Amino acid sequence: MAWDSSRPVNYRRLLKEWAIYAAIMMAIALVLLRGRNPAGLIAGVVLSLPLYVGFSAAMAKLGYQRKTLSEMRTPRASSASTSSGTSSPAAAGRAQVKPTKRTNASTRRR
Repeated sequence: MAWDSSRPVNYRRLLKEWAIYAAIMMAIALVLLRGRNPAGLIAGVVLSLPLYVGFSAAMAKLGYQRKTLSEMRTPRASSASTSSGTSSPAAAGRAQVKPTKRTNASTRRR
């Protein structure tokens, strides 16, 4: 895919995802670094903002668009209901195989 400057970038979503990441990382690190100076941790998490948003925006301009959780759940539900009722299209289009000695499909047993 080529760079397309007209592709939209959802910066609000990127900032929201980064804020969730930053909150989780800060909570975990503050629990693990009890009693130590958290200045380096805070600086590292804050410096990750331009990196995350920059790389994500570049990927969006190149055409990458990650699915949301609701978009990922929708195909599963629809495919599960169709596959349980009918067989797959590939199996439906196959011809019946003629039984042979090797397939053990004959009716008489020796």
